[in-house]
Amino acid sequence: MGIIKVDFEGSGDGEREWPVLDEGVYPGKILEIKQGPSKQGKPMLTWRIQLDGQSGTLLYWTSLTKEALWNLKGILKNLGYTAEQLEGELDIDTDELVNREVAVKVAKEPHWEAEKAAQGTMVNNIAQGGIYDVSVLQDANSW
Repeated sequence: MGIIKVDFEGSGDGEREWPVLDEGVYPGKILEIKQGPSKQGKPMLTWRIQLDGQSGTLLYWTSLTKEALWNLKGILKNLGYTAEQLEGELDIDTDELVNREVAVKVAKEPHWEAEKAAQGTMVNNIAQGGIYDVSVLQDANSW
């Protein structure tokens, strides 16, 4: 590979410092949906979503275990799947969802690390069930 010149001045100390957004509904795009195991080894989908105008991405997880499919079902309903489609077995083509413009309900919560939470550090997450068809943005102010 060769020599790469890198200027680290002003790059910070290794902590990601992205602006914490106010809670609300923001336009975004689904960048990726990956199927894989959770930390407990159970099947799940990991959704990576880019909010318009933001440098970082947000992650959302939907378990594929029978008792937790209500979460995925809610997201798919929010994205326009019909009740009939969500009745029985369904082949979900994640490639059809990737690059889709969406509306994302963003929550503002204490940092997941206890020490940072104690210091009042807040982070953004996608609210439970908070991925919607982009058409809901016109009604988002009434939420």
